[in-house]
Amino acid sequence: MLLLALALMPAGARLSFADSDDDDDDKDHYQAGRAVAQGQARPLSEILSAVHAQVGGDVVGVKFKNRNGRYIYKLKVVSGGRLRELSVDAATGQIVGEGDD
Repeated sequence: MLLLALALMPAGARLSFADSDDDDDDKDHYQAGRAVAQGQARPLSEILSAVHAQVGGDVVGVKFKNRNGRYIYKLKVVSGGRLRELSVDAATGQIVGEGDD
């Protein structure tokens, strides 16, 4: 996932990954790359730009999940002095859920 994130990130964006489970990161990377290649998801760089335009802040974590056949980017964003977890539809770039950590 880290390689995908770095390859698809706009210059100047910063990411860090809180968990050290490399197997999940590899699975996320493979799944995201495949979904983007098949047109089922937008590249992470587009998602990050869209989310930044909506909420600002700094993205500090990224996960890629398949929830009931729908691809979701889970982003951890520090904005307004708090850590927010956003669920973003990978196909549309729309924020579909939010929770605070």
